Amino acid sequence: MRSNSHSPSRAPVSARRAKTLRSLLIGITLGAQAPALLAYDLGGSVTAIDPARGSLEIDGRQYSVSSQTRIRLGSAENGLATPFSDLRVGEYVQLETQGDRVVKIRRYRNGPPH
Repeated sequence: MRSNSHSPSRAPVSARRAKTLRSLLIGITLGAQAPALLAYDLGGSVTAIDPARGSLEIDGRQYSVSSQTRIRLGSAENGLATPFSDLRVGEYVQLETQGDRVVKIRRYRNGPPH
C-alpha cells in the first residue's frame, strides 16, 4: 500500500475557494447584523395597484396579495400594520413571496432603506 504524503486536510486552499469562503463569512456577518432586510425576496417601486383583483405591480411584474398578506410600515419587525388600500404607486416596498403570491410587504414612504 502506498503512503500518501499529502493529507486532504493539509492541501492548500485555492485562491478561488478562499475568496468564496471570505464572501460567505461576510454574508453571514452582515446577515447577523440585518436579519429584517434579508428576510425579503425582492424590493422595488410600486408601479400599479389593483384592489379589485388583489394585485400589485412592482417594477412591471405583477404579484397577488390576499387577506393573509401582512403589510408593515418601515423596517422594524413591529412596524405599524397597514391595510392594502394604503399602498401608493411610487412607494418603495420589499416583498416576501411564495411564487407570485405575496406573503409579507414592508413599505417605505421615502424610498429604499439605508
